[in-house]
Amino acid sequence: MFHFESFWPQLDRFREAVEMAWQSVQSNACPFDTLARKLRATSKALESWRHKKVGHVNSLLAFAREVLHQMEMAQDSRVVLDNEVWLMNRLEKHTLALSSLKRTVVRTRSRISWLKDGDANTALFHLHARHRKRKGFIGKLVAGDQVFSGHEDKERVIFDFYNGVLGSTMNNEVTVNLDELDIASHI
Repeated sequence: MFHFESFWPQLDRFREAVEMAWQSVQSNACPFDTLARKLRATSKALESWRHKKVGHVNSLLAFAREVLHQMEMAQDSRVVLDNEVWLMNRLEKHTLALSSLKRTVVRTRSRISWLKDGDANTALFHLHARHRKRKGFIGKLVAGDQVFSGHEDKERVIFDFYNGVLGSTMNNEVTVNLDELDIASHI
């Protein structure tokens, strides 16, 4: 369950960043110019804030899921407005994106920790390497009613199988002369 208490400090820092960016621009004689410069400064501050806060994937995902859950519960008891439906659709897409990002972060952390463990413990690294080699090894092949376990025998059985599947080339007596078809060349 998501606890809103852990999210409020982040929301306060977000609000402070927006207020500081908004107030950093001095008023001008033209109110439209002032508004445009304030919006530009706020946009830059939000981009900067967003790049710093990517690490809060778990809390953002939990918050999005909680809001979606609350909206679905509200949908059971009343008719939702068009903008609420729009928000639910956006939150669902956002939840999928955050879930994918979370899975990527977890995989990356797992790989990094595995590499650290592998560097510290060469026996673990060699154990995994031997396991992969054993996993790719073909001990025996059965063709018809015969069992083949020698390397050359397995090689011949595999070649015969794929040769039968793919077939062999035949010399064609009839060919197509592409020059006489008057097809424009794209080369």
